[in-house]
Amino acid sequence: MKTNNFEIELTGPQDDFVFSQRPLPAIVGGLGSGKTQAGTWRATILCTSQKVNIGYFLPTYDLINLRGIPGVEANLKQLGIRYTLNKSEYKIDIPGRGFIIFRSMMNPDRIVSFE
Repeated sequence: MKTNNFEIELTGPQDDFVFSQRPLPAIVGGLGSGKTQAGTWRATILCTSQKVNIGYFLPTYDLINLRGIPGVEANLKQLGIRYTLNKSEYKIDIPGRGFIIFRSMMNPDRIVSFE
């Protein structure tokens, strides 16, 4: 799929999820099926093209550190978009566009009052 004149490789289900116009799309698959990659691309594209803030929720902080944040960083680098990572806040700021904040589903109290 092309985004902003840049080619990204996605499977059919990933493409459907990443570019879905539905407000709350879902992607379901087994281990290694590409769910996290689709999630990082959806967050990256929404934040950079629509200038919105994104909440990205993963089961554990370990997954956030191992897959979520590195995935979004790789996407932004691939697209040539500048960003700032605040590791202590689990947040990626994209100047002039918005931010992506990462939260673990292990502690639902941290999700309360997310804007």
